[in-house]
Amino acid sequence: MNKENSSKTTFIPVGVAAVIAVIGVGMAVYALTLGPSEDSSAKHSTNVAHEHSAHAHDDSVKAPAASTEAAALTISYTNDGFALTEFTVKASELVRVENNSDTEMYFAAGEHEHHDINSPVNLGTIEPGAASSFIAPKAGTYLFHNHDNDEHKSTLVVQ
Repeated sequence: MNKENSSKTTFIPVGVAAVIAVIGVGMAVYALTLGPSEDSSAKHSTNVAHEHSAHAHDDSVKAPAASTEAAALTISYTNDGFALTEFTVKASELVRVENNSDTEMYFAAGEHEHHDINSPVNLGTIEPGAASSFIAPKAGTYLFHNHDNDEHKSTLVVQ
């Protein structure tokens, strides 16, 4: 093997490795720039497990007790689901969620299986006869549901 062939043989693997490294760095930068709302697989990855399909239920995620402050809006949940398909409130107002059903319910934001994990609308498990509350976030439309019965869903419109 002469010197010219030896340098070509070395150059090709080094060039391929450099191209692979550039592509890998580009993919990593792209993945890091995706926000949680754009990456649905990241939305559902959480330490909170729910009882549905293959998920296990985590009883340690209990909703906080409802505020003693008067609520601007009360969302009522019964055995038949939420009282309305849409609720409206102003930003920064107190929202009370009452579980008037016979079973516990897991109040979760977003569509089923694609929760908005960081949403202030997430409350966790609310026992029968209990209530929890949260401060309405910034203006927008927020989907929510009972994660233990995903047919029970509604929308919160924040003005």
